[in-house]
Amino acid sequence: MTLFKKSLLFFVLIGTLTSTHAQKTPAKKIKLPKLTTSLANVSDSLVTINVELARSIIGNPLKVMDDKMKQYKILYYDFLYKRKAVKEDEKTGKISATTTIAEDHFTTSPLPALWTNIIKDQLKSGEELYFFDIIVQNDKGAAMYAPNLKILIQ
Repeated sequence: MTLFKKSLLFFVLIGTLTSTHAQKTPAKKIKLPKLTTSLANVSDSLVTINVELARSIIGNPLKVMDDKMKQYKILYYDFLYKRKAVKEDEKTGKISATTTIAEDHFTTSPLPALWTNIIKDQLKSGEELYFFDIIVQNDKGAAMYAPNLKILIQ
């Protein structure tokens, strides 16, 4: 038997043993808790609140809790501010309504002062605040997704 054939046989044998061992060790299943995401006293996946309330809570930390009121550490989240704007047609000069978005990802909560100050100053009815792709960690170090929080401003 040539050296090439011996090497090939060795790698096939190792691959077979490794895959056999992997099949005998089932993945550990983790029971995920029911989580709730909230900003101050506003929680749910989709909620409508007035401008004044939104301005008063935007500087609060985002919180994720389970049904036993245990708080989870936030590792990461995306935040999107969808706001009203206007645009002008360059040919006709006609002004029309549109929306713009400002979005970024964060690893700490509350939002930075720059973001909260802009939102407090500019927030209007018909706009949206959206916390999404929220990743939290339990006390054992396991990371998991938390529910999104979308706030519609009336």
